[in-house]
Amino acid sequence: VTELACPSFLGLPREMSLAAGGTQVLTMHADPVNAGQFHFVLGSITGTSPGITAGALTLPLNPDSYFFYTLSVPGQPPLSGQFGVVPPSGKKTVLFSLPPGLSGALAGLTFHHAWVVFDAFAVALEIGEAVALEILP
Repeated sequence: VTELACPSFLGLPREMSLAAGGTQVLTMHADPVNAGQFHFVLGSITGTSPGITAGALTLPLNPDSYFFYTLSVPGQPPLSGQFGVVPPSGKKTVLFSLPPGLSGALAGLTFHHAWVVFDAFAVALEIGEAVALEILP
């Protein structure tokens, strides 16, 4: 695992209103040495610790219903671009979008997302830190 000069994952904005909806832009900065390998962005609503062990690495997401949803239906809302191949630059953008006027039951939740780069044998090569998005009423 290589230390990068910039954060490995950025998420902006950090808050989103249910009334207004919106899009969080998630920017992944993988090590360019992993270009051509697969990447997957996953999520959790139950936090980042203790996370999930992936070989010698730890994915900073707790397994929950949202985690399994993001794992089982890549490319479906609310995430787009979450699965693919790491480009030569290592930089990839994923979008998390919520339409306006969703159920108030989501208010107060914090969605966390993190990414993993893995090879054709599903061996984790690199994992980015988790980023949060707080859902406001």
